[in-house]
Amino acid sequence: MIDSQKQQSRHLRIIYTRLLERGLSKCVSYLKKEENDDKEAFLTFVARISKPIQKAKKVPLDNSYYNALEHLMQSVMTLPQREFELEETRAEILSTANSLQKILRQRSKSKEKHKKKNFDDGY
Repeated sequence: MIDSQKQQSRHLRIIYTRLLERGLSKCVSYLKKEENDDKEAFLTFVARISKPIQKAKKVPLDNSYYNALEHLMQSVMTLPQREFELEETRAEILSTANSLQKILRQRSKSKEKHKKKNFDDGY
């Protein structure tokens, strides 16, 4: 019984994180592709990408990357309720997404002392 609960919570967490990542990647590609300042088109796009995230069950995330990702997507999804400038918001979202990618790359690197040396020069 405990294993099935763990599996179910893991499954829900994977679904939730994938939806967040997919939403962010769609948002970043939209902002990079669209150069016009059509605020209404952006708001309809945000409403479209936020529907699956809102339908998913929100689960607690323990990772700093996923917490930052969730925070960014929550701020993007609340854009229709507040007043904003599209150019400032575009710059903010793109810079935050870039910093999230940096966090993700740092996680994948391991410390040098834990890697085996591949090259022995004979000294």
